[in-house]
Amino acid sequence: MNDLKVDWNNWGLGSRIIFASSCVAIVSMLFNWVNVGFIAENGFSQQTVIFLGLWVYPALFLLQGKKIDKNIGLGCAAGSFLVTAFYINSKTVVLLGNSVNAAGLGAWIFLLASAALGYGVFQFDKEYQVQDTPPKD
Repeated sequence: MNDLKVDWNNWGLGSRIIFASSCVAIVSMLFNWVNVGFIAENGFSQQTVIFLGLWVYPALFLLQGKKIDKNIGLGCAAGSFLVTAFYINSKTVVLLGNSVNAAGLGAWIFLLASAALGYGVFQFDKEYQVQDTPPKD
């Protein structure tokens, strides 16, 4: 764990997207995940901080400078996207005959960050394959 470093200047687009989306995901926990006007709770009080567990693999491997396995990384991103989508869907209630979704801004930001994580992992893998290609004679 001593070898964690942010190497923004030498990172490609995929690495930068993974890092930025990870930061956005963490910050989204401070936003409201439930907002019903008189009741508002952030990601910590909603215990959605456990969703960040799906971000550990890609973020940790990135900061250690290791190759992120495309399948595992995309699985983490897809899992994060799906649990967040289910969470958002679970906050839909019928109120006075109308369907209302009480999911707050934090949940929506986290959902978008999860999609960005998937794109970042895909782009990272594409860039890594280019680096591993031997030069042509």
